Order: sequence, then C-alpha cells, then structure tokens
Amino acid sequence: MNDPHNYDKLNVVKIIVESPNGKILLIQEPVMNEWMPGRWGLPGGRTVEKQSLKDAAQAKMQEDLGRQLPIIGLFKIEELLIDSRTVMMFIVVAKADDEFVPGGKAYAHKWADWAEISQMHIEEFTEYYSQKLFDQFFNQPRNLCSMDIIESHTYYLFSGESEYKRWWGRES
Repeated sequence: MNDPHNYDKLNVVKIIVESPNGKILLIQEPVMNEWMPGRWGLPGGRTVEKQSLKDAAQAKMQEDLGRQLPIIGLFKIEELLIDSRTVMMFIVVAKADDEFVPGGKAYAHKWADWAEISQMHIEEFTEYYSQKLFDQFFNQPRNLCSMDIIESHTYYLFSGESEYKRWWGRES
C-alpha cells in the first residue's frame, strides 16, 4: 500500500512582470522543453534545494529575463494537486520601467494586455489556469501581500548552534 504522506512536493515561483502601460510579459517555452513546449506563460520555475521563494524569484528573473526587477508583492498562490504530487505555485508581481526585450534564456516573448490575452486559446498557455489568473490580475482588485509575509528559516544553517541543538533535543 502506498503511503499517502510520501509524495512529491514542489514549490514554484512565477513572476507577473508589469510594464508602466499595464501590459504583462509572457514568455514562450522552447519547442524542446519538457513542460508544455511552445506554449506561453510567466517567467519563473521551480525552487532548488535550500533556496527561499524570494531568492528563487530573483534567480529565475535573472535566468529567464537577464535582469532582476523589484518584486512589489505576492499576488496569488495556486495549489495544483496532481496524482502523486502537489505543486505550490507562488505568483508574484514585479514592476518594469519599460517593455524591455529579455536578455536571458527566454525563447520568445511578448508584452500583452487583457484584450490580447483574452483572445488566446487555452492550449496556448503553459498552465491550465492561466487565462483565469490573468483575468483576475487585470479585472479584479489587486490585494498584493508584502513578500515580508514569507519568512524563511534556514534550519540547515542552525544545525551547529547550541540553542538549535537544545531546541531539537540533541544537545551533547
């Protein structure tokens, strides 16, 4: 019998990059990409071991766009329950000063407003929920949470400290 407590858990950070005129940046996955090749979505991706969400957002921006932008807040968390895995998608908003051309590894890009996105078909998006997410972003009040709501505790760095050992019950 499979243990229901033993399944893959992934954290993913996606970035809605907004231009001064209200468009957002979509990037296209390369044709050889394992996840939804050729489809349009947001910059970002999985966190790596010992990487906070804040650090992952900055690293993914640098990787996909060739630059880092100020994150103004957390827009939404999407929880994806997929067979033997749970994916937590943390969607943050970053502000751009202009509609720049990404210099990172983004295969292709486009700046789009709601009118353009609403004309796209569901099979053009990297995520099943994308069009609904973008509709909420453009057409509903944005109640962004400060990124300060996320506090990362680096337990792996504390492991040698006596206070941590005492808390953990492993003081020698």
